[in-house]
Amino acid sequence: MRFASFSLLVLLLTGCRVMGVNAARREAVQEAFVSQRFPLNVEEAARRMQMRPGVRTSCDRYRSGAVECSGCLNAHCFKLIDDQGFTRVATADALPEAEVRSLWQPLDPGSLEALRGELDDRIHDALVDKANQFEPRWGITAGVLAGLSTDGSAVGVGGRLGVRRWFDIHFIGHAALEYRNKGDHEVSLRVGLEIARWTEDRFWGLLGVPPASISMFIGPLIRVPAVRGGLRTGIGVHLSDLRSVPLFAEAAAETTFAGEASRVAFTFTVGAGI
Repeated sequence: MRFASFSLLVLLLTGCRVMGVNAARREAVQEAFVSQRFPLNVEEAARRMQMRPGVRTSCDRYRSGAVECSGCLNAHCFKLIDDQGFTRVATADALPEAEVRSLWQPLDPGSLEALRGELDDRIHDALVDKANQFEPRWGITAGVLAGLSTDGSAVGVGGRLGVRRWFDIHFIGHAALEYRNKGDHEVSLRVGLEIARWTEDRFWGLLGVPPASISMFIGPLIRVPAVRGGLRTGIGVHLSDLRSVPLFAEAAAETTFAGEASRVAFTFTVGAGI
């Protein structure tokens, strides 16, 4: 069991690492693209870009002789800026790496090839910078839920309220108080660890809520009026980057004790919450 849990933790961290590397790679390519001075005038740059599939460009010439060119690729727009006979590219938003490369290739394939040799160092530096700049912070966790148990009890409905603590860009600790009503009243306290990746350019990020996380938790529970104690442990998935209502789903095993007897049940819970 311990080996399985450790393996799952390593797998999740590896997944977060891969996501972080991919994000850093896109940012490194994008940054290199917009800072590069291409050895073409803007009109020639626009013409060459337009030769790529899916690219639309247009240029306007003013009485002063200045030329301004702009274009779009898959709804991502950019402008071409004259820099003393060279061309710089400014983007309205971040372009995917494949699109950056498709635009860069006809402008200066030599410098694009040179980027390959230094890309690994740029990615490493970007990851180190993000890790060094990250400051531990608090978040919240809250929601309404419904759960079904294999012990044959009615569907339980209730709510959850607690806090999160980001320790670094991948690790989150959480603690929450949970209440369920399924004929009797159940109160549980859960503590756990979440694996996620911090991103700031999101609405929920302002509340310290990850876009998606895997949650592992454990905690005591008590049921009344027939007093019974127990323990619940499980794993869950949280998805909050849906541009609508954030959702979660969890599978858990719970052991309840009544005097000398004990029983194990498996529960599945779904809900809306952060």
